[in-house]
Amino acid sequence: MTCYIAFPNYPAAAMPTLPLGWYDASWRQDVCPCYARDDGAVLIWIDYPNVADREYKDMLRFRVMRFGDDDIMAETDHWDKALKIADTILAPPPNIIRLECPPYLRAYVLALGRTD
Repeated sequence: MTCYIAFPNYPAAAMPTLPLGWYDASWRQDVCPCYARDDGAVLIWIDYPNVADREYKDMLRFRVMRFGDDDIMAETDHWDKALKIADTILAPPPNIIRLECPPYLRAYVLALGRTD
């Protein structure tokens, strides 16, 4: 789903250009559109440019968060600054299941309940 489908009233001209290495992760149940980095490490929430249109009026327009974490790492009203902050967040370590390993080891890891 794209921000334009999830948020049809969002002003298209105010949406930042999708950077290389990112994808549109917007979902209609969220309060505003968001972009996620391809490595799955970070999200940037892109709130409405007009404060009156925001659900949380005390927050700045761009919020940088680690994927899967509820804590906001940084807030800013400047897109370039949000991207620079996001660049400092490292990707999560690779999952052992995705690495080449002998079948007996893969079966052991799966037996521990790790199916991702």
